[in-house]
Amino acid sequence: MLRRTAFHEASHAVVSALLGQKILWIEIHQDGHAETVPDTNIFLRLDEPFESRRRMVIAMAGSAGQCRSKAEVWENVSRLADALLRCRRLEGSELDELLPNWDPMVCKMAECG
Repeated sequence: MLRRTAFHEASHAVVSALLGQKILWIEIHQDGHAETVPDTNIFLRLDEPFESRRRMVIAMAGSAGQCRSKAEVWENVSRLADALLRCRRLEGSELDELLPNWDPMVCKMAECG
């Protein structure tokens, strides 16, 4: 159960990083409850097409990450999930080392056509 939760949260974080959304921390609590906390800007408007799509994709990423997909993305999710299981909480430079760099091609897919 904890492994599935770790993959779920790691998926949110990896997709967030790919879409340029910084993550402050990820944590699995003793009771199995978990959270991924983004560094959000309250001034970003959800009615802007990219921002609303970005949030939707990030929200869906947790469930999607529980199944295998593209090899390099899965490697990122797997590496982050393993680190999260070891440490239970990751933040700052620990996350920066494990998350992929912002990918403009992923952002392009989320833009309005």
